[in-house]
Amino acid sequence: MDEKDLQKAIDLLKTVVNDSNVKNQKFIDLTLVQAPERPKYQKALLVTRTMVEHGKITEEELKIRLGL
Repeated sequence: MDEKDLQKAIDLLKTVVNDSNVKNQKFIDLTLVQAPERPKYQKALLVTRTMVEHGKITEEELKIRLGL
């Protein structure tokens, strides 16, 4: 996985960022995705988590890039 894979994953996940009931808080909402499309979004989540675990991006930078 490289920066290109990470950016593709972030771009995909940004489409399902939703506002929370908690003021000024957002979250990734996979319920917005049709069931047949969910594996693609789950893979994108896996890519982002793996990049954080391998130190390629910080948790804070990921949240910023996702708009969370």
